[in-house]
Amino acid sequence: MEFETFLKLIPKIEKKVWTKDEVHLPMAPEFRNTYPEDFKKDSTRNAAVMPIIYPKNGIATMVFIQRPIYKGAHSGQIAFAGGKEEKEDITFLDTAFREVEEEIGVKPSSLCFLKELHSLYITPSDFRVYPFLSFSKDQLTFVLQEEEVAGILEVPLYELLNKESKSTLSIEKEDKEYVDVPAYTFDSYKIWGATAMILHEVELLLRYSLEV
Repeated sequence: MEFETFLKLIPKIEKKVWTKDEVHLPMAPEFRNTYPEDFKKDSTRNAAVMPIIYPKNGIATMVFIQRPIYKGAHSGQIAFAGGKEEKEDITFLDTAFREVEEEIGVKPSSLCFLKELHSLYITPSDFRVYPFLSFSKDQLTFVLQEEEVAGILEVPLYELLNKESKSTLSIEKEDKEYVDVPAYTFDSYKIWGATAMILHEVELLLRYSLEV
């Protein structure tokens, strides 16, 4: 998809609303509990992530980060840039903008906020994550925060819209049992879990906007 085509879809993307189940369930692992959109525990922390679409050589492209290997629930996973809420953040959108600048060096002034997506609760890390779809009219360059980001993955939107991008991934659960979960595959990279569920909403918005 050319970036100019994406820009023409923006009014349709802004108006279209899906339900949480429509966007999340198709890419949710079968063992994952279904939580109401306002579900939180007393211990739950807030976080925000930002799917970003931008032109790369004229092609509409989305950036992901790869988490470092560490002793944690999301070690090595492909994700959107973002992170936990801090005291200085006035809104969750502020959290997303701040984290994007910290993790991949993209300033808020380079980005245009497009649409808030459905939030979701992540059981292993006890976070409620708020996603904010944004775009840049300019090609982006990235400066990685090495402690938080091991690398980046740039995916053209036409790959996201390719039906063959969906597959399954065998993962090990906490009880050591292996199960297959829905996933997106881009080259050798697999995206699953919360990131895949958020990405599916982006995919549906693009498909809808191209068809109407």
